[in-house]
Amino acid sequence: MSKNDVQNIIDDVDDNRDGRLDYREFCNMMISTAEDCKKLSYKVMEKKERRKQRRGNTDDNRSLSSRRASLSGSRQSLLSIDQGPHDYPKASPRGRRDTKPAVSSRSSKLAEPRNFREWTHTRSNGCFFLDQEEGIVSHKYQMYLPTASNVWITIHPIKIIESAPVPEFPIDTALFVLKNKKLITFTEQRDSKGKYGVRADLEAGKYTILPFSTGCRLKVSNHRNKQEAKLVKTDRDDKVVITKAFRRAIEELFQLSDLDGNGLLSRQEFNMFNLRSSGEEVADDEWNVVEENVELEDGEITKKGFIRLNEMEAEDNGGDAEDLWVTLTSHGFNKNLELDQACPYRIDVYGEECDDIELKVTGIEPSSDNLNDYVCQSVIAKGESATSKDKRDIVLHTYIGDTRATVVAENKSRSPVKVNVDCSSSRNCSSNTDTLEPTITVPANSTAIALHLMPEDERSEWCVKCE
Repeated sequence: MSKNDVQNIIDDVDDNRDGRLDYREFCNMMISTAEDCKKLSYKVMEKKERRKQRRGNTDDNRSLSSRRASLSGSRQSLLSIDQGPHDYPKASPRGRRDTKPAVSSRSSKLAEPRNFREWTHTRSNGCFFLDQEEGIVSHKYQMYLPTASNVWITIHPIKIIESAPVPEFPIDTALFVLKNKKLITFTEQRDSKGKYGVRADLEAGKYTILPFSTGCRLKVSNHRNKQEAKLVKTDRDDKVVITKAFRRAIEELFQLSDLDGNGLLSRQEFNMFNLRSSGEEVADDEWNVVEENVELEDGEITKKGFIRLNEMEAEDNGGDAEDLWVTLTSHGFNKNLELDQACPYRIDVYGEECDDIELKVTGIEPSSDNLNDYVCQSVIAKGESATSKDKRDIVLHTYIGDTRATVVAENKSRSPVKVNVDCSSSRNCSSNTDTLEPTITVPANSTAIALHLMPEDERSEWCVKCE
């Protein structure tokens, strides 16, 4: 290894920034690396199994075609494991906390610090994407505090694209804050415009920020009646050119990928774009091709350069639009080039005692990978619990906030169990599932999210009643 390689490893786990590894930092690094290796090995096995399944599927279930060499690869979803037949215990009724006060957009409040605008401030954009295989996919972040500080962190949906529809009620955009893979805090309060916020006293060090959306309002749309827009055409000289509609969509895609809002795409931002499009990071030789062929400004891709990249892809494919559609649909565009399968958001971090706060995007991944475990932890910590009458080993935990309710099933037995949760008596509720009576399989000695609920109409009362 080179000295730079070693230094990069030290910098990555050096919480106190003293340039060395103490015993605690070394142990955290070893444990974290071991856990990451386990997860990676498991995902490799899942992908192999997925490929076997796909070979036997019909054309309707075939995987997305591979992109050209610079944007090759397809995204893989997590394997759905069949647990086999099990009992269906019916949980006992929840405590008598059935109704919630009226949830009104006019009465929703967010307790902001009085002078937070005078604090040190940093921000970043991001996006929730709907994926048919992986569910909700989002950017994730690392926050670094050089000193201990009181912080105010907010997240809210933003409209940066004209084609994006405006929902009647805001899509929920919450976030969870972690340190050393342990849940520290999460957003609960929300204002009338959909901004969630949390205030906390945090120690110096690195933190992971995981954005979260329930899926109650960001759902897969039916595109069967949508007319497919034309992306490419040939001019009088039989040369492949992009259409005006596709050019406009590329410009919107550029805005969506510009996470720091400076009107340019850095290599890191282009890497996030490529990860979402093809599932692969941009290699050095691929970035060299970009630098040699498109317009750059201060080493970053301009909007004109980004458009040129997509024109080059259309030309390389000889007018075949399949790979172009892969890019568009993976970023939330429908066949009519409307952004209705994604929700852009903005994260703001304010520090009262910190002079320099770092916030950077570190990846893009499905919420189901890690976030669900932390959601379950938060529900168990702050919700109400009731043991099933039929099965003592099954406990239902229900968290009811101002604008979100979540039901988590906990299985304390040594074998997987199927659990039926009945929330059909709830009123004015929309769910992330197709039914208010979901049946889920909970692994042994584990927890699982049964469903999320939100008010269908925020101007009216909503009642959460699950058993």
